[in-house]
Amino acid sequence: MARIHYNIEQQMLTLCYIAYCGYDLWGSDKHNARKIAPQIVENLALEPATADKWRLVWGPTVNQLLFSIFDDNMAYIVQSYEKPNCFAVVFRGTNPVSLSNWIVEDFSVLRHSHWKIGKKSAPKGAKISHGTQVAMDRIKSLEAPEGVPGAGTTMLQFLRIQAETHREPLEIYVTGHSLGGTLAATYGLWLQQTSGKDDIPVKQQWDPNGKANISVVAYAGATAGNQTFADYSDTLLTVDNFKRLANSLDIVPHAWNIDSINQLHDIYKPDISANLLVDLMIAKAKISDWFCDYAQPQAQQKYLEGTIDKACDEYFLQAIYQHVVAYPDLMGLKGILDPLKYFPILKDVLPCYAKQPEEVITNSHPHLSVVPVDE
Repeated sequence: MARIHYNIEQQMLTLCYIAYCGYDLWGSDKHNARKIAPQIVENLALEPATADKWRLVWGPTVNQLLFSIFDDNMAYIVQSYEKPNCFAVVFRGTNPVSLSNWIVEDFSVLRHSHWKIGKKSAPKGAKISHGTQVAMDRIKSLEAPEGVPGAGTTMLQFLRIQAETHREPLEIYVTGHSLGGTLAATYGLWLQQTSGKDDIPVKQQWDPNGKANISVVAYAGATAGNQTFADYSDTLLTVDNFKRLANSLDIVPHAWNIDSINQLHDIYKPDISANLLVDLMIAKAKISDWFCDYAQPQAQQKYLEGTIDKACDEYFLQAIYQHVVAYPDLMGLKGILDPLKYFPILKDVLPCYAKQPEEVITNSHPHLSVVPVDE
């Protein structure tokens, strides 16, 4: 009997969508983490692309920004059943119902911070946005709470334990969607820089022999930093170790680089025209790029070719569709990975869901290539 083979990009996207579990929970960080953990375990087992492939071994861990009602950051780590030395670090994207997440970490791009780590520091002019720096500082300090796997350790401490206890070098995927894609790119670079111990602070040493293989699979992420930062990232995470997967019709990956920002006004034409709010957003983006000269790492990688959804006939509705709903289709997971399962808010927002029976949404026919695998 043959079974469907899901490639690593399909598996990583599924892990990214699972990361949105519990985004609308209220309560303390520790309480929410303990409630989300069984949801992750269940969905790992139920989703075809991750079933019998990955198990939860650290987290989840979540945190709230000051005055926030909902969780603003969430991360977890899974381990491969087939290759015990293989792990995936997964970051949740922007919480769709957390205003503070949008303001503090997504749109705080007028200010910037220098990127520096020990002897392996980036060039002097390498900078990342203030919002990305805030998010990085938070996720690096997140500690798995009591009641979830890896309790009492940070991600780096957990990975250090794995590097010390596995005979074979670790293989680590770092992945995320949206803000999670931006964080995957920056955290993956940070792991690459701190693999080894030459002039690296003791607290950041996690792979003393420097043999771990780091791979970034980033979906729908905005730029993290400027051109100098992107160029430096490309020297450590080459095209073989950095997959930047972005929908050509998704406005988020076009931010905050000036050349791609200039495409946003007409991105949905002739089907949909921009409005004054869009023009104001573009103007703000241009100002942000002027301050920091933002650029994507591995910028030469081609966009996934998106298609307009005719039901979403307003600019921002189309933008939501392209940023969330389109990716499973583009990655060959249509009818397999259901965005509505992880973003139930879409039911009340997008016409493509409101106007269709639920069974049509969840049971559409897949169109991915399959490879027979002997059982």
